[in-house]
Amino acid sequence: MDCRRLVEKQNLTIRSTTKLSDAALGSQALLFAKSRNRPWEFCDPMPAQ
Repeated sequence: MDCRRLVEKQNLTIRSTTKLSDAALGSQALLFAKSRNRPWEFCDPMPAQ
């Protein structure tokens, strides 16, 4: 599951400076943070609009 689908389930939005055509890097970063039990230190939660 990619990170965009994961945050949509939590009613959050991923924002970046460029359009994400491939979310692999974001997914890998989130998995890395989760492996260290620190996903919310990596992510800045933002409610969906």
